Amino acid sequence: MEVAISAVAGELVSRFISFLMNKYCSNHQRSEEKLAERLQHLLMRVGTVVEEADARYI
Repeated sequence: MEVAISAVAGELVSRFISFLMNKYCSNHQRSEEKLAERLQHLLMRVGTVVEEADARYI
């Protein structure tokens, strides 16, 4: 009986750790995607400012 309880407890702990790792990795990946998207928007803004400056420079 103790062996079965130990095996079940080990399995539950293993699944819980896997769940936490998947959740962390998923959030981390989303954060990287948001950062990349923000950097792309900033790069587009910089490009627009440079184009405006070139157009005004005579």
